[in-house]
Amino acid sequence: MVDFVISGDEDLKSIPFGMYPCCLMKVRNLLELDSLITHEEALERGMLFEAVPNHGKEFKGGRGEGFFNVYQIRPGPNGDPERFGPENQWDASMFTGISHRWTRGEENPPHPDNENHDKLGALKSFCKANRRDDAYIWFDYFSVPQQNRENTKKAIASLTAYFMYVRNFISLVLDEDDLDAYRNRMWTRFEQVMSHIPVFFREG
Repeated sequence: MVDFVISGDEDLKSIPFGMYPCCLMKVRNLLELDSLITHEEALERGMLFEAVPNHGKEFKGGRGEGFFNVYQIRPGPNGDPERFGPENQWDASMFTGISHRWTRGEENPPHPDNENHDKLGALKSFCKANRRDDAYIWFDYFSVPQQNRENTKKAIASLTAYFMYVRNFISLVLDEDDLDAYRNRMWTRFEQVMSHIPVFFREG
């Protein structure tokens, strides 16, 4: 088992790597979408991958350093992710975490994008500009369970793990009004803070 510890914690209190798998979507899969899809649909379509720290590689101090094994995952018999098979070995520079404000968060059901799919369009533009269709994206709508409340809680409790080792962190806003709303939300502030806290990995 690999734990991570927050740099500067005098007690070096261990925190589990994550209570729920770190689910990522490959850029080439994201580019095929016409609209953002839920975690459950992405899982059912075989579009999600799990990042797991590689025990054989040393993790150095500082966020976003080290290597991960990436596994394709499928829905298990209870709807939980199950590893399907190894994909490749991947270094932290291939992982981009997206922080954003849900555009239609007050609707029922809530949705992160507007009716014109501007957020998905912005994500695609970012991915195309970086020209890495083999890279992976963490985005809450398809990375965090939306329909199973218990799994949602587990994933939320794992946010510190997800964002403390991400090397590429993007705050996605669509305009000035969206930026003001983004800056005033607790969750988006939390994600920004977590993405900048140094972290050390160790085997135990």
